[in-house]
Amino acid sequence: MPRGRPTIATADGRLSLAIGGLMQFDMGGYFQNPNPHTQFPELNDGVNLRRGRIYFVGKFDDFRVNVTPDFGGSPTVRRRFEPNINYTGIKPVTATVGYFHPFVSLEDATFPGDLLFLERPRIINIERSVAAGMQRASLGADAATEDFNASAYLTGPLFGAQNPTPLNGEQVGFIGRLATRPYYDADWNLHAGFSGQTVFHPNINASGTPGVSQTTLTLDDEPELRIDFNKLVDTGPLSARGASVYGGELGASWRNFLVQGEYYQIGVTQSKLPGVPTPKLGFNGGYFEGSWVLTGEPHRYSVDRASWGRPSSLSDLGGG
Repeated sequence: MPRGRPTIATADGRLSLAIGGLMQFDMGGYFQNPNPHTQFPELNDGVNLRRGRIYFVGKFDDFRVNVTPDFGGSPTVRRRFEPNINYTGIKPVTATVGYFHPFVSLEDATFPGDLLFLERPRIINIERSVAAGMQRASLGADAATEDFNASAYLTGPLFGAQNPTPLNGEQVGFIGRLATRPYYDADWNLHAGFSGQTVFHPNINASGTPGVSQTTLTLDDEPELRIDFNKLVDTGPLSARGASVYGGELGASWRNFLVQGEYYQIGVTQSKLPGVPTPKLGFNGGYFEGSWVLTGEPHRYSVDRASWGRPSSLSDLGGG
């Protein structure tokens, strides 16, 4: 049961199969302005399976295959999954191809079960949707050591991008991240990083107007409590022939204290008919958050992800 996952392996360890899972279930309601003329006068009260993932990880020597069905999310979008193949034969590099979640920021790299709050900050959900995020067709590699984590990926469309409207050309982009741990010891972890994204070939929708709305980009996000799926932040479809994202991340932990924050700038180059001005649209945002573990355990730092994980309280629960 390494890392709590049921695992079957051959005696020599060359071949193995592990199974894991993650379930997050939301239940609640909203207190709202009773004015019926607001944009969303009545958000939904109810329940939703936010995440219902089963992780299948098969390994043979330096090759690893991941298949992750996800039965959670929006009630109208189910059975999402991320199949991909990894090669780890060139240390400390891991090369990946398939539908994958390429990490592009500190909070984006944090495992969902380790987040400090119900959901990632809104700016992170929005910025990673440009060329990264879950279920993204990706080809690239990352290198992870005790001192740094570097990654670069060529990315394509999201899984299911051809539904319900077939595309005449799928998105192509590039993302990169460099995160460093300039100082660490038994009590301290200092973290700094920078990341960038660019979309140089957006999805092409044949039903749009050529030169105006065949290539669009939407920046949006839903309420953090995922029982209502109205877009509280939504630009609508922006006519775009390209987009870019860049920003930085800082964090520090000392024993049972943790603080971290990030800031990102999003630029959208509009697509217009010849002779029509095409001003570049700009959006930006950031967050700052912190944690104090009352029982004294530190937040663990993950070298593979270059992010912090949840504290372990097994010693206080009698688990050794």
